[in-house]
Amino acid sequence: MNLTKDIKQYNKKYYETHKEQLLKTASQCVKCEACNCNIQKQWKNKHDKTKKHLENVEKMNTSTRKEEENINIKLSNLILEVEKIKQKLQNT
Repeated sequence: MNLTKDIKQYNKKYYETHKEQLLKTASQCVKCEACNCNIQKQWKNKHDKTKKHLENVEKMNTSTRKEEENINIKLSNLILEVEKIKQKLQNT
């Protein structure tokens, strides 16, 4: 029980000592790239768990996967073209 009081006293003293810095940091805004909105830094973890954010992240992941598939298809086609050109050059 005495340990609990010590921890509370320490936390209170720490807060009073660093109050300005803690409040400044907590009130800073960060941009959520998935939702395209600004969130106070202190609420970022809570925002990351919201339905809106999770749905937007899933949309981004789906979009990214489709883009990767398209890039892979284009890359495969380019590799095939290069191989054809190599064969033509070897035959001449």
